[in-house]
Amino acid sequence: MRSTLLTIGFLTLAWLGSPTLTPCAPVFQEKEDAKAELKKRLETVDENDGEALYQLALWAESQGLRTDSKRVMRKVIKANPDHEAARKDLGYIKYKDEWLTERQFEQAKAKELEAEMEAKGLKKFGDQWVPKEDWEKLNQGLVPLEQDGKTLWVTPQQKMRIEQGMVLLEDGSWLTKEEVEMRAQGKHKCGNEWKTLEEADVYHSSAQTPWEFEKDLIALRTTCRYEFAQEVLRQANRSVQLSFELLGAKAPDPKDAAKIELHLYKDINDYNALGNIPQDAHDADMSTNYAAFTFVNDTTSRVAGVANYSVPIGGEGNIEASDNYTLMMVRHAAAEAAVRNMTWAQPPRRWLTMGIGCYAGRYWHPFYSEGTKRLGAYSVEALKRKGLEPKFDKFFEPFQVSEASVIQSGLILSYLIHGQGETHGKLKALWDSAGAKLKSKDQKDLDKDLDKMQQLLASKDCERELAAFVHNFLMSAN
Repeated sequence: MRSTLLTIGFLTLAWLGSPTLTPCAPVFQEKEDAKAELKKRLETVDENDGEALYQLALWAESQGLRTDSKRVMRKVIKANPDHEAARKDLGYIKYKDEWLTERQFEQAKAKELEAEMEAKGLKKFGDQWVPKEDWEKLNQGLVPLEQDGKTLWVTPQQKMRIEQGMVLLEDGSWLTKEEVEMRAQGKHKCGNEWKTLEEADVYHSSAQTPWEFEKDLIALRTTCRYEFAQEVLRQANRSVQLSFELLGAKAPDPKDAAKIELHLYKDINDYNALGNIPQDAHDADMSTNYAAFTFVNDTTSRVAGVANYSVPIGGEGNIEASDNYTLMMVRHAAAEAAVRNMTWAQPPRRWLTMGIGCYAGRYWHPFYSEGTKRLGAYSVEALKRKGLEPKFDKFFEPFQVSEASVIQSGLILSYLIHGQGETHGKLKALWDSAGAKLKSKDQKDLDKDLDKMQQLLASKDCERELAAFVHNFLMSAN
């Protein structure tokens, strides 16, 4: 008896595990039949009869044909856009007499809330609504600091230093009160030691332990000597101010603005280390073809400027020549970074940012105007020697980065600011118009003005005026 039961048990298990049996086959067949039936019914239903289509969609749902049901539902709202039941079945939400998808609804609500908050002078930063003036500062990476009953806006690093009792000296150094006393004795802190200025210059000649200074609109990290760094701060700061002036804008108040991050390195390997950071094609080309470039700092989302301490051709051993050549690169990097950090509805055109940088670097300078004018003249002569006349018929589209295009961009700015003639008058009007639009909230038609400028610059009339301008520029520089 026991043997018989075991035999029956094994046979049962074998039957249940048999791969030849398909219990689901009837269900599959039913779906296929339902699909065929749905196809027949669709052929008989009027495509414009929303209600009949809706009932057919419900029938398809009841037959387990969910995907087909949704497909028919879409036919319903095509026939009758305001069919409430079909709209809801498809996930639509009615908002202000309009049917929206859930995503569109959330966007509309968010836009409505934003308009409501904007009317109250608030703007969203992260998950908080803050006063618009605070948003502008927070968006620059600044944080509030309460001091003596006043709210100061500083970088997180500045806040940490101030809370540690540090003060900012006239030379741009941050020191504690005890350290200030040592500085008064001519000593500079290098790690945990105090050294003479000469020794400190050696200590800070490494990219791992650079000098760090702040001045109004500039935050500088450099491996160059202390005294030269002080001149770098002064000239870079003025170049940032100039970049705002050229665009007809007011330079920011140093107390309320994030400083332009500026790097100046003596070792080409340190310069290349920043140049190798992933960046856009224009930045990469600048770091390869020039001794100055800009890049986006991923930590702050702001644009930083970089320059290399450069020795001009034939200037080996001439410290004054190397200093002046490097200051040109510093002025360029600082001004271009400032322009790119301004608020633009669309990314600024690179010939424009590069042009302002180059103009600040070699065509304009408040400290050594004659020397800089000669530098500008030398640049234009170098273009001509290489057979690269300053023409703009094929300059803008597509814009290519090279030493020549840098010089030509600066020349455009120099011509815009100091040129003469009928075409120049039209260009100047467009330039002023563009500056006014840049300051507006939506910057409407700013791109149109810049397009018209490019067309005029590429014209034969402009070419003649530009040739005369270059001739006069070269004559006045010699």
